[in-house]
Amino acid sequence: MLPDYYAILGVASSATQLEIKAAYRAMAKLHHPDRHGGDPEKERLFKEINEAYQVLSNTTTKMAYDKQWLYQQSQPQPAMATPPPPSGYYRQARPYHYQHAAPQEYVFSKWTLMYGKIFIALLVVVAVLFPSLLNYYFSNYFYQKGLEALKHQDYIQAEADFKDAILELGGSSALAATKLAEMKIADGHYFDALTYTNIGLDYAVKVAEEARLFFLQGRIRELSGQPQRAEQLYRKAQRWFYSPDSVYRALAPLYAYQLKDYKQALAAYDSLLKWHPREYELYLHRGFVRQKLDIHQPAVEDFNMFIKRVGANGSVLFLKGISQLSLDRLDSACQAFQGAADLGLENAYTFLQLYCQDDTTDIVYPTNPF
Repeated sequence: MLPDYYAILGVASSATQLEIKAAYRAMAKLHHPDRHGGDPEKERLFKEINEAYQVLSNTTTKMAYDKQWLYQQSQPQPAMATPPPPSGYYRQARPYHYQHAAPQEYVFSKWTLMYGKIFIALLVVVAVLFPSLLNYYFSNYFYQKGLEALKHQDYIQAEADFKDAILELGGSSALAATKLAEMKIADGHYFDALTYTNIGLDYAVKVAEEARLFFLQGRIRELSGQPQRAEQLYRKAQRWFYSPDSVYRALAPLYAYQLKDYKQALAAYDSLLKWHPREYELYLHRGFVRQKLDIHQPAVEDFNMFIKRVGANGSVLFLKGISQLSLDRLDSACQAFQGAADLGLENAYTFLQLYCQDDTTDIVYPTNPF
């Protein structure tokens, strides 16, 4: 005879996966044997709780269990034996003048019984799934409504619709929480944004949804001045198969300008340029990182690529001059410093005085020219 797994977890047979998961966590925490000194009864109950969750948390095993459970419930229960009359109770039977005919028994065909059971099973399935289907529908409805409001830049209405989508606990709850987090990041409300990412992780059922939320948490930590925590979350998003391109675009400047881990930054920029060789802005930043690692000739090549494809500006000419100084190309360095000075970069005037006149001193590298 099948055990009642729903009763063991303390949930209704119409419970959603989120409700089953929450009930399992609460029951497992309450009845864990470690909390009761190895009580054998608690160990037995804890095993039943785990067994119930393993069956009900998997869609395939849950459907098979529900089918067998419904069949078991539809079977007639054995009748209770009529208790004997109490001692001392006597009743004189009345004489029968005629004998009643035995009640007629109705025998149903096997097809009638089969179709009847199928009909009952369908009714139960509809009764169980209907509330979940309603939640799923309304969650998607409010999410799509929020997207439409966002498209028309009606941010107040969009926020209200996304919140309704979360409250419906349906298929778009995690997506709505993600949109709210993105809106709060854009507004600079990082605490609220972090709250919505945590809500989204509670409802996320797809790996892609969780990966996106981890990435957003990394962005929030970076903007909040926590670069080490941001780097951990970006890497976690990467392990959850988030877009490598997006991850490296976030990690490269984080390593280069905040964590100052130039080897990691160079690896990130190398990967980005391998995928996007015509994004010439990346050459400028990779040149800066190479310069920090004393790889000056490749750095000059990156600066020249940027100048050739994008054009010269004060920062790139200044950086190029620094690397040329390190390569003992004083004339080329002075030309670069002069070009940067002509474009209004104040540091270039100082370097012209230091290195482009008779008296020179040691080379001073810029911390971050951008």
